Amino acid sequence: MTKYSHVEPEALVRQATRLFANTPDGPRNSRGDARASSEFVVNESAQFADLNRQRAGNVRGTFMLANCLPKHISENAGHRYFGHQTIFKQGDAAQAVYYIRRGRVMLHVLSMQGKDAVTALLGEGDLFGEACLAGQTNRAGSATAMVECSIIRIEAAEVIRQFNADTAFSHLFLQRLIARNVRTEEALLDHLFYSCEKRLAHVLLLLADLESAAEAPFAEITPINQETLAEIVGTTRSRVSYFMNRFRKLGLVEYHGKGRMKVYQVQLSAVMRGECDA
Repeated sequence: MTKYSHVEPEALVRQATRLFANTPDGPRNSRGDARASSEFVVNESAQFADLNRQRAGNVRGTFMLANCLPKHISENAGHRYFGHQTIFKQGDAAQAVYYIRRGRVMLHVLSMQGKDAVTALLGEGDLFGEACLAGQTNRAGSATAMVECSIIRIEAAEVIRQFNADTAFSHLFLQRLIARNVRTEEALLDHLFYSCEKRLAHVLLLLADLESAAEAPFAEITPINQETLAEIVGTTRSRVSYFMNRFRKLGLVEYHGKGRMKVYQVQLSAVMRGECDA
């Protein structure tokens, strides 16, 4: 996958931590006790170092943020969605944030001309719908489960209460949003500067990253239809079909039983770097 020079999400969180530490009331832990800013920064930096170790091999730290939630939320606010089921629609009231325990979600927007554009693909550990925290009253786009999903719905007021009560929750929440923003920015740059076959390779690598649980020569992903791939890449279905056939002949992807597809990440990354002519 194409890489760009950027500040690591954890570094941004640490910078934000230092700013929060200078607020009049000072930083607080889950019991509401004030702590010295220097101690706060050291402890939180250690926490993020632990998170990075736990996320090695593409484990996305899902259980960490879930464990920060009060039991009445984590146990009672979970919802199950089937593949292609709508989670919320464009124009719906924006009242909650969603957290993906398991599965894959697609965010998309319908234009006034009736064209549907995919804006993001999300996976385990990702948050979405957070615009309600910034005053959005109606959803600017739709969210649809791509496969069977387990998702926690957290009311906006509850998220704000957790921000004030539990610094671990607030900083993990911020970290996940920054990490998603970095991925979105990379996808936008790819869309602006790369050919459609490289954009398709990027999407397949993203899907592999969302579904792979450990480092391996390949990732086995849930199939995604070529119409959806065309919407994400910004090209036609026939072009996607053409490049997918080329990828298959080059051994970059492989179809097998039950509609599953193997993505060979190292080889496909070479396409992104221009080391392999797709």
